Amino acid sequence: MGCTDPNAFNYFISSNTDDGSCLYEGCSDPTATNYSPNNIACNVFNPNDLSCCTYSQICGPITGVNVSDIIHDRATFNWDDMNSSNCQVDQVRFRYREV
Repeated sequence: MGCTDPNAFNYFISSNTDDGSCLYEGCSDPTATNYSPNNIACNVFNPNDLSCCTYSQICGPITGVNVSDIIHDRATFNWDDMNSSNCQVDQVRFRYREV
């Protein structure tokens, strides 16, 4: 009994029955989008290395929304700068309906 996958970190050549214990280099942070419970670390020599993990880019609600320069059928929409080290906003979409 043991890990029979030669790609796994804990591969055991003498095993002839896989017991599901194989461990792999990969993201071990459960909050990451590419987490797997079979991953031990991004770098087996540094268990705290999370450099291979990817995270959701949900930035939160848009704040400080206001309108200026309303002229006939045009307007300028403004909002707070929501960029941070964890989230870079690259677009904001508005839905509207004519009244």
